[in-house]
Amino acid sequence: MSFDNPAASAAGDRKPNIAGGEGSVRMSSTGAARESARPGFHTLILIGDLDIRSVHELEVEIERLCDAEVTGITIDLRQLRSIDWIGTRVIAFRCRLCKQRGYEVALVPGPEHIRRAFEDAQLEKALPFIRDRETVDQEPAGGAMGP
Repeated sequence: MSFDNPAASAAGDRKPNIAGGEGSVRMSSTGAARESARPGFHTLILIGDLDIRSVHELEVEIERLCDAEVTGITIDLRQLRSIDWIGTRVIAFRCRLCKQRGYEVALVPGPEHIRRAFEDAQLEKALPFIRDRETVDQEPAGGAMGP
């Protein structure tokens, strides 16, 4: 996983896998620096594979954002290549935890096979997926800002 913020990289307990090999997910972060219709919101764009080997890095980044006192987090799944059952459950757990802490959370749905993973886990109705096409189109869809 690669981070655009050097402080975020230092927060992890292992080096980011910039190569994007098997078992890795990269994140592109957009937030305060980007003018947004939703001030205080931060968007994480997940790129690659979210699985047992990479979910910890997602959790660390979400905690970092909460510590930075954002008002909301959008997790964009459109560039995920794959997700396993642990990835779906970690996203569900983190969404619930963020809501309990008073943060707004939204998920931008990914490709069909990613959506199916949430359906198979019976999580699609319990999670805050953005269903309005116009709202989704306003979310950033660009690639990672890193290498």
